[in-house]
Amino acid sequence: MFEYTHENHFQFGYRINDNDYWMFPHCAEPEYEFIVKYGKYSPVLPQHVYSTNFAAECYRAARLIHESSDEISNIMFSGGNESEIVVRSFHDQKIPFKVSILKFKKDLNLHDVAFAVVFCEQRRIPYDIIELNINGFLETEVYDYAERTKCASPMLPAIMWLADQIDGLPILGSGEPYLSKVVPDDYIAGVSPYERSAWMFQEKERIQSWYRHFMVQQRDAVPGFFQYTPELMYEFLNSPVVHELVEDKRHGKLSTVSTKGEIYRLEFPDMIPRPKFHGYEKITELESFARDALVEEYGQYNRVVSIEYHDFMKRLFHGV
Repeated sequence: MFEYTHENHFQFGYRINDNDYWMFPHCAEPEYEFIVKYGKYSPVLPQHVYSTNFAAECYRAARLIHESSDEISNIMFSGGNESEIVVRSFHDQKIPFKVSILKFKKDLNLHDVAFAVVFCEQRRIPYDIIELNINGFLETEVYDYAERTKCASPMLPAIMWLADQIDGLPILGSGEPYLSKVVPDDYIAGVSPYERSAWMFQEKERIQSWYRHFMVQQRDAVPGFFQYTPELMYEFLNSPVVHELVEDKRHGKLSTVSTKGEIYRLEFPDMIPRPKFHGYEKITELESFARDALVEEYGQYNRVVSIEYHDFMKRLFHGV
């Protein structure tokens, strides 16, 4: 089996009748437990107190990916922060790679992909633009992709479609660790007292539909660049920004979603801040209709593994 992550350190699966099945290409029925495990963190780079080597680990991951395959890496560049870092990680080290940009016909996501185009042109990075009739896709093909991967999101299948159009080794700027704060059910932002509570690392089954897409095809790919090594995951979570979050020094913050840009710019300071787009802002009605239909059909396949932050960091050290 291809190493979707380095030495297949990250694996997901299901606990069925007290037996664990890993890297299962199909979803287990909703009554079974979704499970994950990770490789052991090994500090291969010089460590500094209360600092990170996030950029260095991104570069290391790019080198490992390049060494893992005879195919040229083909980075799917959305214009977002994560995919930009993937491109930087290859480009800065002069590792051969391609760039593919998904553009909706009638410029429906031009506001999003423009960042990718400008970034590539400023650095003279060649890129291919692959056009998709997103309206037609959301009306028909999205359901075929969702059925094969049990995906309740209409956005993820579009990336699967893009991967099917390109050659080489597809790489997704996905897999960044996600933390959320435990809050009471009656919490009201800006009104309720900001109480100390646990911060949880979460791994969502829904996101693994990208892995399942390639597993069913038996195609080599890197579906989650930011979980490619346990060291890269650790350095993201060891960021001073994350420490401030889990120590409740940033009142009002409930997850890492709105602070990811800060984490990235600590070691990629020339990254240009940008609005957070998902690319579907001009087709919200059609996207919402498709989402409702997919949630109704596959919403039960969205199990989540939650691990308290400090506990998860310990698990990375032990490879659990």
